[in-house]
Amino acid sequence: MDWTPLSNERFSLYVGAGAEAWSCFYAKQEDKSIKDNTIYLSAICLGGLKYEPVRNVALFVQPQYSHTFLPERNDPDAYLHTAISDDPDLFTVKVGLSFSFD
Repeated sequence: MDWTPLSNERFSLYVGAGAEAWSCFYAKQEDKSIKDNTIYLSAICLGGLKYEPVRNVALFVQPQYSHTFLPERNDPDAYLHTAISDDPDLFTVKVGLSFSFD
């Protein structure tokens, strides 16, 4: 879900929030296959600035924060060890082009 509080012909400022679900079907660490059928849930919030120099083509910059809710495990070595299991909070900045067809 997103909201655009400020917009004119060329610039727009937007904010958004959402959720994501993901699972690992197959992983291998140090010659050991790992099965983890857990479904992981993440909450996401973002903001962005978009500049449209020509019709239907825009440049954007979008900072985004997400938090993955990790399941409680008695044995921390029993599930897939990833960067997310080390730190479930992630901050990224996306920069790119967007195209619209209207």
